[in-house]
Amino acid sequence: MDLAYLARNAAPAERARSRILRSGFTISGHKIWTEDEDLVCRIFYPDYFAICRILDTRSKKAIQTRSQKLGLVPPRQSWQWLARQQLRKLYPEASREEIRDNFPGVEWQKIQSAARYYGYRRKKKPYKITGVVPSIKAEADATISNGRCAISTRKLAQSGIFNARLSQQIPQPKSHKSRRASTRRPPRNPMG
Repeated sequence: MDLAYLARNAAPAERARSRILRSGFTISGHKIWTEDEDLVCRIFYPDYFAICRILDTRSKKAIQTRSQKLGLVPPRQSWQWLARQQLRKLYPEASREEIRDNFPGVEWQKIQSAARYYGYRRKKKPYKITGVVPSIKAEADATISNGRCAISTRKLAQSGIFNARLSQQIPQPKSHKSRRASTRRPPRNPMG
C-alpha cells in the first residue's frame, strides 16, 4: 500500500473545506458558527433561553451541541461495556475514593445512579454491636435468676425507656390461675 492510495481523498476534502469557508454554509446547508456567536455562548452559557433569544437563527439543540464542542459543558460519562464491568466489580466492596479514582470527573451521585440503573448494590455493613445488647442479655439473665418475669423485661426493652427504668424494680405478674379465672366467662345457662 503506497502513500498515494492513502491520500487519494485529501484533495477533494480540502476543496470541500475551502468551499465551506467561502460560502459560509456547510454541505448540508447549515450556517457555520462565527466567533461572535461563540462569544455569546461563552458569556451566557448556562442560560440557554438567553442564548436562544440573542441567536435567534440557531436552535436550542444546536446551541447545546456548540457549547459542548467549545468545552463549556462537562463531558458525559458513557457507560459502555468496559466501564459497566469495572463498576460491577468495584461497586460492592470498594471505598468511594477508589471508585472515584477509577471514574475521574464523574460525580458520586452519577456513579450511584448508574449502579442503581444496572442493578449493582453495595454490600451491607456488618451490624455494630453497641453497649445496649449485652446489658439486655445481662438483665434477662438476672430476671430469670431472681424469679421475675422475663416478658415484662422484654416489654421494657422494646419500649425505648429500658435504660431509664433499669434500676427500678419490675413488678411480679399475677399467677396463672388468677389470670385464667379473671378472663374466663361464666358458663351460659342452656335453658334460659
